[in-house]
Amino acid sequence: MSIANNERLLTGHPFFEVFNEDELRLVAFGTESVHLKAGGVLFRVDEEADCAFLVIEGQVELLTDDSHRLAETLGPGDLVGMLALINKDQRRAATAIAAEPCYLLRIPRSVIYKVLEEYPEAASRIFDLIAARVKAFTRDLGPLQSELLKNVKD
Repeated sequence: MSIANNERLLTGHPFFEVFNEDELRLVAFGTESVHLKAGGVLFRVDEEADCAFLVIEGQVELLTDDSHRLAETLGPGDLVGMLALINKDQRRAATAIAAEPCYLLRIPRSVIYKVLEEYPEAASRIFDLIAARVKAFTRDLGPLQSELLKNVKD
């Protein structure tokens, strides 16, 4: 794939929308194409996480570590392992397996760190994005917390 095409693919995900054109071009230059057959393992639980994967085609199933229950299915446009892009001590929380033939872009953490080195102002935009996600997550937990507390009292 061309760098221009990879830029276009990355632009579709909110994490990469915070980058300007030059920053995004640098990220796109550092991506690698990954093709998996159905049943192929992208990564296993507790492995060191040094990259994220953007799903371009196909479906990826995330399985829990204990019973291999399906935790989530991700498809085109989803980013698998986003925290690995910013946290150098990140480990995989699940096993990721291709449910069908998949095409993904591998985004190494080192590329994101290089962008932040060359464009320090990008760090504040990433920080704002993460803060907004944490705020939304916390807001979404409110009703669940209320429901759990209600069930405990009953």
